[in-house]
Amino acid sequence: MCSILVLSFKFRQMKRCTKCILPESYPGILFDENGVCNRCHDWEKSYRQVNYARLKVELDQLIELKKTEAKCHGLPYDVIVPVSGGKDSAFVLYVMKELYGCRVLAVNYHNTMQTELAYRNMMNLIDVFDVDFKMVSIQPSLLKRAYYEAMKQLGEFCLVCNCSGYWILLSLLTDLFSKYDYIPLIVGGWNRLYEYDPQINTLNFATYRKL
Repeated sequence: MCSILVLSFKFRQMKRCTKCILPESYPGILFDENGVCNRCHDWEKSYRQVNYARLKVELDQLIELKKTEAKCHGLPYDVIVPVSGGKDSAFVLYVMKELYGCRVLAVNYHNTMQTELAYRNMMNLIDVFDVDFKMVSIQPSLLKRAYYEAMKQLGEFCLVCNCSGYWILLSLLTDLFSKYDYIPLIVGGWNRLYEYDPQINTLNFATYRKL
């Protein structure tokens, strides 16, 4: 004789934002009466009224000014573009090289957590856009200790990653351009829908030095 056991489960569907579909498990997320999350409302407040046409004119003028200044100072590059292997920095590199015709130096800060895919992407970028490339890092053991201390004291390590990146980038540029007494324009960028968490302090050098 064979006995059959039948089990029945009922799963609760996870609540998601009706606009961007972020789930209720996302840290710090809140929903209004229409199911729209606070991240979407933050975006509306910050970017909906931005005059992008005016900003485009200002950017055009700035790029041309910096290209002229770089030429006057005898610099080998017009602009420096930090790249990570992700879509945002790839787009910035495309804009600077292809749309504005800048002489670009692409730089990367290796934060010890770089994936193989990100590295391959960067190699493809510098090959496709035919630009010079520099990768820099901090002593890995020191960086990992800083990550550990940040997690223990702050509960996150974004601050260490960001501050280390800025610090080592400035050190690199000071070394590369010391003889010119001038550092060219640095251009970075990210998607306007970037999920920025205001609760995370990503750039505080006083705290960084303590860590």
